[in-house]
Amino acid sequence: MKKIILLYSLLLNLNCSKDQININDDLLDVYTKNGVLIYRYNEKVFSGKIIDKDLNGKIIKIQSVNDGLLNGNSIEYFENGKLKEIAIFQNGRLDQTRILFHKNGLISEFINYNDGVLNGSYFSFWPNKSIKSINCYENGLLTNNEKFDLFGKKLLSN
Repeated sequence: MKKIILLYSLLLNLNCSKDQININDDLLDVYTKNGVLIYRYNEKVFSGKIIDKDLNGKIIKIQSVNDGLLNGNSIEYFENGKLKEIAIFQNGRLDQTRILFHKNGLISEFINYNDGVLNGSYFSFWPNKSIKSINCYENGLLTNNEKFDLFGKKLLSN
């Protein structure tokens, strides 16, 4: 019961904030500045959650925006309701981890970013769970690249 009350109070606090609103992205003006998307609503920078829904009202994307910039989690769903992508943004740029999924629910890509730039490991997987590629990046530059066939046999390495 305590968990339910705590969850309810957290949701209430999120929805009662003066500066935070939930909105469909069709109502936002979006433009690019210095390679970063800026979100505006009623001619002011937007802060809140963007909740995109399909024609049936099913949520297909949820993004957090602060002062016009994507900040925090971005979650996207396939039409079947399974996860399509989870990404973390900071100041409008991909930061930390981005995970993409196959329609069957398994991970297709696991990517690391630092301030919008590929940095660290980048794994991709075949729909059968086997590794497709392993890449390493340092500040956007590819430093290692290995590719595998559907059965795990190494095809390329450098």
